[in-house]
Amino acid sequence: MKEISSLFILMKVEIITQKLSDKREDSFWYWDKDIAKIKLENNHNLLLSVSGNVKYLEHGKKYKNKEAIDLFLSEEYNYDDRDLDDLIISGDISESNHFTIIELNESNKVVGDCLGICHEYEEALEMLKELAFLGEK
Repeated sequence: MKEISSLFILMKVEIITQKLSDKREDSFWYWDKDIAKIKLENNHNLLLSVSGNVKYLEHGKKYKNKEAIDLFLSEEYNYDDRDLDDLIISGDISESNHFTIIELNESNKVVGDCLGICHEYEEALEMLKELAFLGEK
């Protein structure tokens, strides 16, 4: 059996922002949100959040971040990940946001930056667990 340092024996995952739906896993939908955290025994936290910006261009009008997300979630659009894929391919969306994991000390100061990066909600939660050794058997 693999030995795990006592610093990395963790509590459970605390979900801060629930997944919107199985059709909205892309980091685009979670712009500027904290997603989940795990408290370590040394009182540090591993925090999964979303960073970066998203931009959408439609008929010469630019939408950025929350404005673009609100538009796509509106009843008129009601977009999901498949729609985003098409808009990224066409160049109408410029997406540079992503899920990232950072480590915060007891004072909430960053002591570990970009410990993991990905673009899908479930993949990001798995990455957080793996980083915290919760996936160890």
